[in-house]
Amino acid sequence: MLADLLALTVPHEDIDEVLALSRTVDRRLLEPHVSSLLEHMGSFERPPRLEPLPGRHPLFYVMVFLEVLPHVREYHRAHGISETDSRVILADLGRHLAGHRRRSGRPGLDPPNWLNFAFRGMIYQLGRLQFERVPLGEQMSLSMTALGSPCAPTDLALSVHIPDFCGPLEPEAVGDALHLAAGFFERHFPSERYDFAICHSWLLGPQLDEHLPRESNIMRFQRRFTPAYATENNETFLRFVCPDTRLYAIVEERIAHGESWLAGSGFLRLGQ
Repeated sequence: MLADLLALTVPHEDIDEVLALSRTVDRRLLEPHVSSLLEHMGSFERPPRLEPLPGRHPLFYVMVFLEVLPHVREYHRAHGISETDSRVILADLGRHLAGHRRRSGRPGLDPPNWLNFAFRGMIYQLGRLQFERVPLGEQMSLSMTALGSPCAPTDLALSVHIPDFCGPLEPEAVGDALHLAAGFFERHFPSERYDFAICHSWLLGPQLDEHLPRESNIMRFQRRFTPAYATENNETFLRFVCPDTRLYAIVEERIAHGESWLAGSGFLRLGQ
């Protein structure tokens, strides 16, 4: 187990506690969550959410993902995905443990449900970005159709995510990741067609241009996408914007005065 924890980049300060938990956890409590993830391996039908469990050990879900680990590795092998690419995306477990500790000072996973995408073979990290295999959904497909890119809710797309601890969001790194994605999914999921990448993120928030320089990395990232729609999401800003920044102070102050911040959704055509 220690080798797996190191491969998953579990922070060293959490390893002893995970090893201790592995000797005491009731595996009957793990089984429903493990079975649900295995039943939905590679499936666009999402399993029930992995919700926080206040009565359980804060690292309980780490044990769930360790049980699923050999199965998702086999799924990757079956799709011709290299051990290196497999290791990079499954290291998301350690990243989220580190992120939780940075925010709270305590061990845990918050939110635990995010890791289900990595451990079901639905999301892959290629360079600076992560790409999740998703159906467009009704709202995005309607917006794209209205903006001149006709599509259906069941059409597939790559949902772009921007992981922590991966360096600055430089335009060259973003461009390289998008280029890698176009070839990666064509090779490893040839029966699925991905013409578009989409993004739902605070980074696409329409209010940001009032506060960030036009040539900042965030604004240059935002301009890659055709804006589709925006939704109120104060919680996302406070969770993901770095607290030690001027932008966080602006967001916090304006939320305190009753203003809502909007997260944006947009799309781009892959290969352009």
